Amino acid sequence: FVGFDECCATRYWVKEEVQLLYAFTGIVASAFARHVLRSEMERQSETIQEILKHTKAALYITDLDSGRVLFASDEIKKHCGKALEESICWEALYGREKPCDDCPVSYLREHPDEECEREYYYPALARYYRIRDSVIPWQKGKAHMQYIEDVTDVKIHPQNQQPDQE
Repeated sequence: FVGFDECCATRYWVKEEVQLLYAFTGIVASAFARHVLRSEMERQSETIQEILKHTKAALYITDLDSGRVLFASDEIKKHCGKALEESICWEALYGREKPCDDCPVSYLREHPDEECEREYYYPALARYYRIRDSVIPWQKGKAHMQYIEDVTDVKIHPQNQQPDQE
C-alpha cells in the first residue's frame, strides 16, 4: 500500500507532482501486469510439461548448442532407466563420448523451420523406430526436440497400418 496525503493541512498538488504520481501508478500497474502474465506463462509451461512427461511417446528436448537435456518424457526415462535432465544427450542416451554421426541438430540450426525424419532399427530390442527431429520454441529461446515412435508392428505387419499413416 502506498499513500500520498496530507493529514494536518490542505494540500494542493502542483502539476509536476500529479504527473509524477500518474507515472508512478503506471509503473506499478505495468509491473503487476507483467507479474500476472509471467505467473500464467509459468503455469501453462508446467501444464504442458506434465502432459508431455506422461505421454507414451519417447520424447526429449535438448539445448541446441550444448546437447544438454532440458526435458525428457517418462517413456524415454523408462527405457534409459535414469533421470536425463541436465545430462548430455549423446552420453546419457547413446553412451557416446561425442555427438552422433547422424545427429540432425547442426542441419536444424541452419534450417529451423524444417523437420528431419528417419527410421532406425535397434538390434538389441529387435524394434524399428521412426525418429522425428525439429526445432521448437522453449522457454527463452529455441531447442531441439526428438520424438521417437515405435513402428515395429507397422513394419512387420503392414496390413495393420492405418490409412492416415501412409
